[in-house]
Amino acid sequence: MDDRTSWMSTSVEGVECFRAVRTLHHYPRHSHDFYSIGVIEDGIGGYMCRGVTYEVPAGSMVVIHPDEVHTGYSAGEGPLTYRMLRVDAGIFARCTGERATYPYFGNTEIRNPGRARQLALLHRELEFGLDPLREEELLIETLSRLLSSESDFPAIAQEGEEPRAIRRVKDYLEARYGGKVQLAELVRLTGLDRAYLIRSFRRVVGMPPHEYLTQVRVRHAARALSRGEPIADVAALAGFADQSHLTRHFKRITGTTPGRYAAGHFRPRRKAGMPDTLMPDAIPDSQFTDHAAGGENDGPQRLDDPRHARVDEPERDDLLRRGPATTRSL
Repeated sequence: MDDRTSWMSTSVEGVECFRAVRTLHHYPRHSHDFYSIGVIEDGIGGYMCRGVTYEVPAGSMVVIHPDEVHTGYSAGEGPLTYRMLRVDAGIFARCTGERATYPYFGNTEIRNPGRARQLALLHRELEFGLDPLREEELLIETLSRLLSSESDFPAIAQEGEEPRAIRRVKDYLEARYGGKVQLAELVRLTGLDRAYLIRSFRRVVGMPPHEYLTQVRVRHAARALSRGEPIADVAALAGFADQSHLTRHFKRITGTTPGRYAAGHFRPRRKAGMPDTLMPDAIPDSQFTDHAAGGENDGPQRLDDPRHARVDEPERDDLLRRGPATTRSL
């Protein structure tokens, strides 16, 4: 089974959750406009970032900065299971008290079992969505500890530190993603010849202009889907030829289809509380364990399944924190 699901936090604005269970999906090079902070639950996570190829074992974390080009895939013999938080940069300001904070993580792979367990706990809490105050407190605590132990200050370079011509091209593509864009327009905009423009953009951004434009279109499509707009309309507004064109690129970049993305993102805004549609399975027995012992996840269940019955808070806390007795040695 290959199951990939994402949903917006109902308690903390600016936080998106993603869960992949036994996936073999290979993500091409891409980037996001948010921080991606993930924990590998089972298998070996592989990705390329900053010119380096990483293989990350279960119980370890991955941090990808906004606009940082990377890939993603299972680097082991079997599928990959992981949890990912997609966090707006503004969330970190709540942790530091600064108006604008863009922390830099020198190590994109983090092997800290304690931080990994706390991130997994936070992600499960956000999955159930039972206690908004507890969830926000846990989010701030988790990110604050991650900042203090793993990040470097000052902040990462922001506006003004990339070549002006490249910034101009990016702004142009962001503004005109809904229509056709030709290379000649970018040449006129920058005054650079075609070959030099493409080489410079690739060097600074990590991908050529057309790939960046596709990514921008997918990003805007995701925002429209989260507002509940029809998929066919979203495809046209985002600059895709048709719905199948949107679906192909959307799944390639996000790992899920537009329909599943809309189900996981629009519903919490429309109706508070627990969803009545398919969601990721609750708490797999194989969390941070010696995987030779087994414990396969049998996939997503309906929330009226007895396994999803609400439990008392002390019992829930015990379930979330206890975990199995054996912890993988990293």
